[in-house]
Amino acid sequence: MAMNDLSSQTPYLVIVAVVAVVAIVTLLIGSNSTLEGAVSAEPGCVQNYDVLDPNTPDSVTANGVTRRDFCEGDNTHQWECSNDKIAKQVRAVHCQLGCNQATGACCTTKDCF
Repeated sequence: MAMNDLSSQTPYLVIVAVVAVVAIVTLLIGSNSTLEGAVSAEPGCVQNYDVLDPNTPDSVTANGVTRRDFCEGDNTHQWECSNDKIAKQVRAVHCQLGCNQATGACCTTKDCF
């Protein structure tokens, strides 16, 4: 009977061990991570750019969620950090040569697709 009790608990022990390892790795990586090259507009919201440029793919991270530029037709939609420390979508910009769906940035040449 004792052997059956132990084998029935094995899946739970494996799950607990995996969760513990993930937690330890996350703590170790998180304590050594930096945001080199990022521009922090304010605590809680980080922009990866100095100047909002529709020709450059950009992103904003707020509260652990990253928002990347995206295309809608020939328009690019960009994000910035707002005064209340959240990601805010700025107005759409029309791209004269089209919008690159892969990057969310305006094309700078006619063959950027």
